[in-house]
Amino acid sequence: MGDEGAADEAAVEAEQLADRLGSDLAALEAALGRVEDGSYGRCEVCGEDIGDEVLAEAPAAVRCHRHGVTG
Repeated sequence: MGDEGAADEAAVEAEQLADRLGSDLAALEAALGRVEDGSYGRCEVCGEDIGDEVLAEAPAAVRCHRHGVTG
């Protein structure tokens, strides 16, 4: 791979990282909104507690294990 190929690959990786960080930031901002409105830690499907273990691994989680942890 030449210098141009390596530069192209680095640019793609940088763009993917920026997209991932943007998504993470949006998820965390949404979680802060749930903290403010009192719904943080509750499953958006059933309303049950998501659980401290899940939130420790995925602080922006919006669903419990039963409903497929997302966030």
